[in-house]
Amino acid sequence: MSEWITPGKTIGIIGGGKIARQMAVAARKLGYHIAILDPRQDCPAAELAEWMIQAEYLDEKAVMELAFKCDAVLYESEEAYADVLERVQRTVVVPQGEQLLSVAQDRTLQKAYLESLSINIAPFATIVTKEDIKEAISGIGFPCVLKPNQADDKTIRPLVLQDESDIDKSDALLRRGTCVLEAWIPFERELCAVGAKDINGKVIQLALSETVYKRSRLYQSFTPARIQPEVAEEVERIVTTFAEQTFFQGVFSVELFVTSTGTLYVNGILPSPHPSADYTESTLNLSQYEAHIRAVCGWPLPDTKANTQTVMMPFYSEHFSKINKQIQLKPEWKFAFHGHNQPDEPAGYVTIPTENLPSTLDVLSDINLWDER
Repeated sequence: MSEWITPGKTIGIIGGGKIARQMAVAARKLGYHIAILDPRQDCPAAELAEWMIQAEYLDEKAVMELAFKCDAVLYESEEAYADVLERVQRTVVVPQGEQLLSVAQDRTLQKAYLESLSINIAPFATIVTKEDIKEAISGIGFPCVLKPNQADDKTIRPLVLQDESDIDKSDALLRRGTCVLEAWIPFERELCAVGAKDINGKVIQLALSETVYKRSRLYQSFTPARIQPEVAEEVERIVTTFAEQTFFQGVFSVELFVTSTGTLYVNGILPSPHPSADYTESTLNLSQYEAHIRAVCGWPLPDTKANTQTVMMPFYSEHFSKINKQIQLKPEWKFAFHGHNQPDEPAGYVTIPTENLPSTLDVLSDINLWDER
């Protein structure tokens, strides 16, 4: 674990997206200077940085230049490279370390690691050829999901296999390299838990949200999740177990499925704050981004708990006309914007406090913020 990084020092962030932007806001609030490395000069975090390096995340020379000029280096997401960060640590502290990143990037490694911690996951098999799929189907069954082994590969969607005829559709994925075939979990709800671990090894759970996705985008998250108390307790156990057994400081996210019987399956681990917990900015005494900066810089973490029911909804640039109208109509709603963005990236989010979740969801349905396509 790293030592305390005092206010006034410079934090370099690999990645300049919306999560990096909110990390930068929290860091500057706590007195730190910010530098960014990102391939886009107009990335969302750029305007909050004192300086930036425009380069790809795999550009080791550029990453080392960032390291030499900073007092600590962080990464925004699993798109950073663990082997590069391992070498960076010889020059400057990387509080998040590379273990969590390695686990998050490699699906096979992640599943093996979770199994070693007795954390429940869907049955899976490592796939290289179509013959591997056919062999694995005998144990996994249909339906199942084929995913690239590298979790940071966002350029291709997973393939759902409903029957043998779908196996021939796997060529595009298999050409990318090793894949993972997972059993399809008939889940009732999707959950996302966000935890944090500080310099002293203290672990806290910041958020547990129920998440809804549309068109492969996060559509809504709301808290509290509609689950039984014993399921929430098991989520907390999973978060604590993973954090205690993994070498890192900072915030991480655990995505889960819960079935109608209350059985939990971990679907994935992310080495960073999660968009579904952006509501913590306005409902907790400590947002997930401030918790992350505090943890990686060596500040102890306070206990925290949300007492307000909320619905959080990301929006995109195509939604601006409806968002601008709601800003005028809903003074109790809390809006946040991410700055520069691409059409396929969230432009911001709205957090809605509620005392009646079904009623609030009905209001959002009537507004139809996201046009159905």
